[in-house]
Amino acid sequence: MTERRMIGPTKFEEYSEKYKEFLLMTRRDGILEVRLHTGGGSYTHNWEAHTAWSHAWSDIGRDPENEVMIITGTGDKWLIGDPEVWNTKFMDWPKQKKLEQYHESLRLLENLIFCIDIPTIGAVNGPGTHCELATLCDITICTEDADFFDPHYLGGTPPGDGMLLTLQSMIGFKKSSLLRIHRQEYQRSDRVRSGYRQ
Repeated sequence: MTERRMIGPTKFEEYSEKYKEFLLMTRRDGILEVRLHTGGGSYTHNWEAHTAWSHAWSDIGRDPENEVMIITGTGDKWLIGDPEVWNTKFMDWPKQKKLEQYHESLRLLENLIFCIDIPTIGAVNGPGTHCELATLCDITICTEDADFFDPHYLGGTPPGDGMLLTLQSMIGFKKSSLLRIHRQEYQRSDRVRSGYRQ
């Protein structure tokens, strides 16, 4: 019988370095803080980070040293939607690029939900988009000025990914559809009335 050497999970020092362009990570006493950022300031959406998230969730989830994860933003914005990412409308992307984007986007949510089996806290530090990163956490807290906006129409695509699905779960199908169709922000007063935020 031969001995097999098992390849263990990626160490914190490695994956925190690997994703530092998009996610600043610190860990103390098993509590991992993951801060979304662009150049050390509020995160501005880009496709490279969008892809990196799904890989980061997998590495974070496989690290037995992580006991709790907090996802938050940097500065006074949660995530800034950048209209530049939609210079070419999604419908006009090459077929292969569309398939790659679909695959990566699917993994982003799957890995956040299924790869991380420790308590998670989404700490929304201001207005922004991609609310699903926080609302899929076990606990979600928001600043007073936090609001959520679904930017998919900007790119010529119908809303229907994790942002819409989490809002449907939290505030109901009709209210989330109204926000989506009218491209409205989901603001504090709405959250308090619906019980989404106390």
